[in-house]
Amino acid sequence: MSKGILARKVGMTQIFTPQGTSVPVTVLEADTCRVVQRKTVGSDGYEAVQLGFGDKAVKRTSKPMRGHFKRAGLQPQLRLKELRDAGDVTVGARLSVDMFTAGQRIDVTGVSQGKGFSGQHKRHNFHRGPVSHGSHNIKQAGSIGSTDAARVFKGLKMAGQHGATQVTVRNLEVVRVDTERNLLLVHGSVPGHKNQVVMIRDSDRSGDHRSAGMSSARVVDQAGVETGSVELPEAIFGIEPNEPVMHQALIRQLANGRQGTSSTKTRSDVRGGGRKPYRQKGNRARPPGLDRAPRSGKAAASSSVRIRVPTASTCRASSAGSRCAARSRRRRRMVGCWCSKDSSSRRRAPRRSRT
Repeated sequence: MSKGILARKVGMTQIFTPQGTSVPVTVLEADTCRVVQRKTVGSDGYEAVQLGFGDKAVKRTSKPMRGHFKRAGLQPQLRLKELRDAGDVTVGARLSVDMFTAGQRIDVTGVSQGKGFSGQHKRHNFHRGPVSHGSHNIKQAGSIGSTDAARVFKGLKMAGQHGATQVTVRNLEVVRVDTERNLLLVHGSVPGHKNQVVMIRDSDRSGDHRSAGMSSARVVDQAGVETGSVELPEAIFGIEPNEPVMHQALIRQLANGRQGTSSTKTRSDVRGGGRKPYRQKGNRARPPGLDRAPRSGKAAASSSVRIRVPTASTCRASSAGSRCAARSRRRRRMVGCWCSKDSSSRRRAPRRSRT
């Protein structure tokens, strides 16, 4: 059975703990919450309770709704909400905040504050553009998709109406319960503006639900047939879990699974790792025999090809009177070809003195 009640957001204040700590709280008033209708499986197809809050003028209520409230013996209500699995309640009864206790966790559902037509930076937390070198991209939307599609895909994050939607804030803490004035003091973010009517329910993430559901566990075999049950120790499974710590532990476990293992090669194990054996600039063509130098253009196309040039003793170019294939001095020194027919290897005549 779930607990629920409609309340009005009065405003915010602060209270002090016995240790002197200031705690900001939101005051919720549930003075006029009543049970309007009880829905059953036979008549409506599901079990639920309809709750009403606030009084409404009769002249502003339609005749069908007047009869609806008259059957419950109530005045027209301003707001109507349904609560599933509410247990055994009486139609026309007035609900009180005594169903909640201090320290309990609750979920609050309401309509958030409207921000109007907002840009993509405020609405979707987009990053601004660069501002250096005279850029005027201050709050531009950027790309909105491919031009080949010739349309904008649905659900694209763009500027538009921001806020004014139903929001549920989970796992808020009840700091204090004032049964005399039907007030709840809640620590946390309560959606909506002042005088907004919100739905308060017991949290489905609280430790009370988990501990109650985990007092015993079913035992099933491989076929899925239940064979018995086992009692869980209250000292271990009865405590309220720390959700932030569990979330951080899960994130750390997933991050460790993505890390490398002991068999992963480091930089020292990879061939070619470490300091470059060549200059970063001025070496467009890498030295022969090195697979670590950068390649580009024609040099990249022939990076794995090594030209074999005949030596001077067997050089057919020198006998034919043509130019040797080893045109550069470095390549001739590499292959040992000192062909005299190569024009680049001839000695230049000494310059004549002008005197």
